[in-house]
Amino acid sequence: MTTQDLLSAFKSLVAANKLPSLSELHDATERDSEFKDNVRYYLNTQTLKPHEINSSNSNLVTTHYRRIQKTFLNVQKICEGLEALTGSKISCNAFHSNPGTQALPAHEDLDDSFIWQATGKKFWKVWKPYHNDLSVKNLATNKNKENLEAWMKISTPLSFSLKEGEIYLLKAGHPHIAWTESDSSLHFTFLVFANSTKTDTREY
Repeated sequence: MTTQDLLSAFKSLVAANKLPSLSELHDATERDSEFKDNVRYYLNTQTLKPHEINSSNSNLVTTHYRRIQKTFLNVQKICEGLEALTGSKISCNAFHSNPGTQALPAHEDLDDSFIWQATGKKFWKVWKPYHNDLSVKNLATNKNKENLEAWMKISTPLSFSLKEGEIYLLKAGHPHIAWTESDSSLHFTFLVFANSTKTDTREY
């Protein structure tokens, strides 16, 4: 199956199965303790605990809802459809970013990720891979971070934005960053766990 075929099939799956709104994600956080335990918060590139969010920084926070297919049936249906297409386990995350935020520093992921921009607009830079050793151990080293920074200085990234209803397939090993400008953003990522069975440690 070509990349374009996969993206077309992904778009059809999302069109047939309504994704949760931001208010529905928020409500799940309020009523479901297990769902709440899988929510992460970022102040640009810094991870925050819930009690560290206050009136002075709340407008710059990105909220990361992990493994939401366990709570929302329609999301589970999309995951099952992608599993049939890819032959790999799929897990879905949602990211809500306020205007003027960058949730994570530049990094690489171990897995391909189907991205659906649900609301707002998000800006991306994606670089070509600079090595072939994709592993949790490798990506966590300071040496790898230094190599990544050096690569980003000499390599020209693909720069683009995603608007509501637009999709993208982010391939494993491609360094990337994403941020918002004047708009808030809600996007969903469907991770394709093709490189390992230890999925719990790989949902970024």
